[in-house]
Amino acid sequence: MIARVTLLTVTLAVVQPVPAQPVAPKGTVAGQPTLHPDAWETDVNACLGVFKQRPRCLTEQFLRVPQRELSTFEPPAVQLTETLKRWLGRDDVAALYRVKDRQLGEWMIVRHFVIESSEGSVRLVRVSFRRILGQWWVHGFRLFDRDEIDRELGLD
Repeated sequence: MIARVTLLTVTLAVVQPVPAQPVAPKGTVAGQPTLHPDAWETDVNACLGVFKQRPRCLTEQFLRVPQRELSTFEPPAVQLTETLKRWLGRDDVAALYRVKDRQLGEWMIVRHFVIESSEGSVRLVRVSFRRILGQWWVHGFRLFDRDEIDRELGLD
């Protein structure tokens, strides 16, 4: 009696996941709620990565307001984007830093972000989010000049 033995060798490779880079949303998000202010921040980071090619992407993040408020919010959102384009000039956006976060229960969150250019210049943006019927919406925003940052953050 002859016994046959077959050995099978299996090599398993461990694949490390590649950290996902945020992808700028395509199509309009204006008039749509955000999942949460953290998700909005991720979307804004992605939009800043393509800001030179698609500035409208950033504008629309500030238009995540209820449909009835779009006409009120659109002019200041466009102005904010245009101001950032002029401020950057040939520079790129280097980073977005959340520097202040204030939560008012489960109803409202106010966040301050510093936008840094590739030349080291900074601007401050304050964005407030409000929960309406369980959904998060942009409630307001303002762009501050360099000389207003300390006062707005309560550092002076």
